[in-house]
Amino acid sequence: MNKKINFRCDETFEDLLFQKMNEAGYDSYSEFIRESVQHVTIKQRCKGIQELIKEINKIGVNLNQITKHVNEQKVIDQFALNGINQTYKQLTAIIQRFNHHAG
Repeated sequence: MNKKINFRCDETFEDLLFQKMNEAGYDSYSEFIRESVQHVTIKQRCKGIQELIKEINKIGVNLNQITKHVNEQKVIDQFALNGINQTYKQLTAIIQRFNHHAG
């Protein structure tokens, strides 16, 4: 038994939907949407993305501080190397967490 489903969208989205439907060679919204859902992989929304953005932003701030220090001292000293190493560890941990959740 077929079931009718309605959804709301603005004119811009409707225009985009119509354009993509035509580009793909479909004559009906229903057929285009059914085929799209059945044959296209949709990226899953990443949970915790805001937390991830904050962590990466903090790492960027730390890297800027290290860069400023190196530029002022004109040498890569132990302080800079420790900061770079810490940044590497933080990025590695984030990548491992991200891969664990994505996999």
